[in-house]
Amino acid sequence: MCKGVIGGLRARLEEGGNLVEGLNRLVALGEQREELRSRAKMAMVYPAVLLSLGVIVVFVMIAFVVQSSFRPSTEPARRCARPQFCLLPLAPS
Repeated sequence: MCKGVIGGLRARLEEGGNLVEGLNRLVALGEQREELRSRAKMAMVYPAVLLSLGVIVVFVMIAFVVQSSFRPSTEPARRCARPQFCLLPLAPS
């Protein structure tokens, strides 16, 4: 199919009498397309890095931080008059 498209394009350019100009435009179009493709790939690097780091951070938080906060306590449960006083031993010092 590609040969048919290129052959048809060449035939039309030859009929119009501007084969060289048309081929130069075709080459320029191919170069622009390649430049745009390269820029699009480079533009996707930053979001991919951010997404990867976000997934790693969430995994670390789930694996270590959240898991450690749900470990059973060795201290016996105690009753508190006010809930905020029960949370004081859990606060970082």
